[in-house]
Amino acid sequence: MAVAVVIIFATGLHMLLTVGFNAAPVGWHAMLGFGSVMAVVFAVVYLRLFPQLKAHCAASSWPEAGAALNRIRQLVALNLALGAFAVAAAVSAR
Repeated sequence: MAVAVVIIFATGLHMLLTVGFNAAPVGWHAMLGFGSVMAVVFAVVYLRLFPQLKAHCAASSWPEAGAALNRIRQLVALNLALGAFAVAAAVSAR
């Protein structure tokens, strides 16, 4: 998943750079913004919360593991909503 996030972000940025930021539709700028926030949210889940979840599970600290999993669930839901907004921005750019 981390590789996919990097590839998607890089190709979107390349698309903007080839057209030029000033000539790009507003929807493309919105997609870049949503994608940047989504990448940060993914990084938080992947680099901070998932290792905590694994450590709590290994230590059989189930209430703490449940709390970490709940936070991951909330951030994944946030990314889902941001993804829907990014799709809407892409459609509006046509």
